[in-house]
Amino acid sequence: MLKDDYREVLESRPIPMHHEFMGNDRLTTETLEDIDIGAGKHHIPELFDDHVAYRGVKFLRTFLGTYFGR
Repeated sequence: MLKDDYREVLESRPIPMHHEFMGNDRLTTETLEDIDIGAGKHHIPELFDDHVAYRGVKFLRTFLGTYFGR
């Protein structure tokens, strides 16, 4: 592969998180594990689409959990 083509491919790859959001901090496993996703973080469905998505995910979690024995 030519160097220019290789450089173009590298530059077109998506960046997982822009540096504007992270500042000088690096994204680590510990940072991700410290994110609070507690019970108060649930979005209460308000629209019809929200209810359909919520029920669909709940059904799939129950169905697949039963199927795979969890």
